[in-house]
Amino acid sequence: MIGQRIREARKAKGLSQGQLAQGMVSRSYITALENGRIRPTACFGCVSSVHRVV
Repeated sequence: MIGQRIREARKAKGLSQGQLAQGMVSRSYITALENGRIRPTACFGCVSSVHRVV
């Protein structure tokens, strides 16, 4: 659910997973979020505030 929203918001902004991660988290972390394997943490809060994704 949240992973799908993250993916849709990322794509709407034209960002790759690597661009969204941008040195704050790993690309694999973004992949795991989007695929529902993990839940967002405070680290993702930093990323989303920088990119205003969610």
